[in-house]
Amino acid sequence: MEDEIRALMADRLLDRPAREALAQVSDTDLLLEAGVLTSLKVVQLVALLEARFGVTFGALDIDLENLGTISGIARLIARIRADG
Repeated sequence: MEDEIRALMADRLLDRPAREALAQVSDTDLLLEAGVLTSLKVVQLVALLEARFGVTFGALDIDLENLGTISGIARLIARIRADG
């Protein structure tokens, strides 16, 4: 799922410098610190993820632990799907 999240971000969300930064980070690196995401891009990312993966994030889901890394995003999506 991590590769799918990366592809979605690169194709639909990020400009060239952010795509280049994304290519350099691991799944556990903080995306904000690496220059991949801004606070505005996080909001846009939530909408993209909800549409692509058919999930709905609750207000408490939108935090740095869940959306700060590729791995965190994948875990969040998996948890929401499992909770159904």
